[in-house]
Amino acid sequence: ALLVSVLVRTECPLARLPQLSLAVGLAVRDAVAEALGDDTRALVKWPNDVWARGPGGEPLRKVAGVLVESTLLGGRVESLVVGVGINVATREFPEELRDRATSLALLGAPHVTRGDVLVALVRGLAHDVPRAAAHGLGPLHERLARACALTGSWLETGDVAGRCEGIDRDGRLLVRGGDGTLARLVSGEVHVGALPR
Repeated sequence: ALLVSVLVRTECPLARLPQLSLAVGLAVRDAVAEALGDDTRALVKWPNDVWARGPGGEPLRKVAGVLVESTLLGGRVESLVVGVGINVATREFPEELRDRATSLALLGAPHVTRGDVLVALVRGLAHDVPRAAAHGLGPLHERLARACALTGSWLETGDVAGRCEGIDRDGRLLVRGGDGTLARLVSGEVHVGALPR
């Protein structure tokens, strides 16, 4: 696995931090897609994972995770520490993870090295994070919307359940309940559930 922490010096208002986290997730997704040589199989699972499917259309499985911590100064973000774990050459997972985790090697990219992935990741972070810090998700939103793994899925989290309608320009997950109300989730763990009958 590639396990790395990257210090990203960027300044922006604290309110933009969730958008920076999604910009990081998008950069990780792009590094995975580049390794796979396919821009359609790697997706962002809001708020902080990257999922991918095999070349034969296998179910989505987690290939990477992201953790973003910030340094604040006077109510502003001064820098980010981006922690990333990407399964690169792993061929076997423990029994409890086999149906949920995958790696670049298992996805059909056995010759990609951790160095290759690291170069693509740092390049993506250098491109996407400053843009999100300066302008929010606007310049990245179209790419993020195409790469949202949850769009169309039935989601359950806390007291919210409904169909995911994507991610808005502020980085909130949009979930349309069975009664038609639209919830805008700022954070939290979401679970993909079975569609109601």
